[in-house]
Amino acid sequence: MNDIHHRLTQAADDEGVPLRTDFPDLLRRARADRRSHRTRVSLAAAATTAVVLAGGGFGLQALASSGGAAPDPAQAPSKSAAAEPRQGEPWVLPVDSYRITNTFGMEGGYYSSGFHAGLDFATSYGTPIKAITAGKITAVGYQGEAGNRIVLKLEDGTELRFHHLSAFEVEKGDRVRTGQVIGYVGSTGNSFGDHVHLEVRPDGRKPLDPVKVLAEHGVHVNAPKSRPPGRPEAPSGQTTDKAQWVRPVEGCRIGDTFGQRQDYYSSGYHTGLDFKCKYGKPIKAVTAGKVTAAGYKGAYGNRVVIQLKDGTELWFAHMSGFEVKKGDRVRAGQVIGYVGSTGNSVVPHLHLEVRPGGGDPVDPAHALAQHGVKVDLSD
Repeated sequence: MNDIHHRLTQAADDEGVPLRTDFPDLLRRARADRRSHRTRVSLAAAATTAVVLAGGGFGLQALASSGGAAPDPAQAPSKSAAAEPRQGEPWVLPVDSYRITNTFGMEGGYYSSGFHAGLDFATSYGTPIKAITAGKITAVGYQGEAGNRIVLKLEDGTELRFHHLSAFEVEKGDRVRTGQVIGYVGSTGNSFGDHVHLEVRPDGRKPLDPVKVLAEHGVHVNAPKSRPPGRPEAPSGQTTDKAQWVRPVEGCRIGDTFGQRQDYYSSGYHTGLDFKCKYGKPIKAVTAGKVTAAGYKGAYGNRVVIQLKDGTELWFAHMSGFEVKKGDRVRAGQVIGYVGSTGNSVVPHLHLEVRPGGGDPVDPAHALAQHGVKVDLSD
């Protein structure tokens, strides 16, 4: 400590620059910082401050930062360089244990953009999700098809988006470090299996392949080398086995599809998928769950609602009769009722709706496809 004081005093005398009067206090604080392991350069930084703020030039800055050795002036940081964002932040995977299902660029009409814009890490419900690098949280909340979503913005403007979470551990405006838990895996939004969907968007715009971006930062993803365009693979979790999801009726043609717009729909568009069948055809539970409603419901007529483990509701409407009651637990393929034409219906058919979290409906054809059940909409 005395050695640094002596060197700086001598340098100040040589250059005609006075030391700050509080210089000894600065050195004492710097020594305390060093003992608390905050930084090894705090002592030199304090010494530099003591001289520079008193009017010293580069020679004194060099002496303070190098402990006495005169560095090459060409290597001195410029003001513009000092203002640049910190580089070299470490990157990590968002979850520790996973299976990659849907990869970047897969094509399909069930994607709103026409292709899969991210990378899906399938894992158990409630698994902690980590910030893959440091940044600032700019969005936290429910966002349509993305479900519960977090947006993490980096210093260079890149946005990292985490979709389908079950819960959050951060708030908008928070700054997070690499590896910090920001939320938990779920299946909210347009999702039918427990997973986290990761997107990387430079400047918040066109997405890039997360596998390549992670690799550029030294993080290897154990992902399939390639997947042919087509129907996505169902994420892992309670609904990964194709046998766990089945068609609700057999030998029936597809009628009105999801999203068709007509004035006679109370919501302005068709919120489900219609299977045209003969009156009295058995209707099966698409997958296992609990019956939360069985009775007459206005335009839906006789309706059964089955709630899945992740909160998704499956609605079966216009039935002629029931085989289940509220509170029953059903298995995939179990008969729950019979095709009819009750409510707002003019011909016998089954109207099927899929509502994640009991909220807004999503395309049942998409949901069935994600679980290995093919529906030919051209029928």
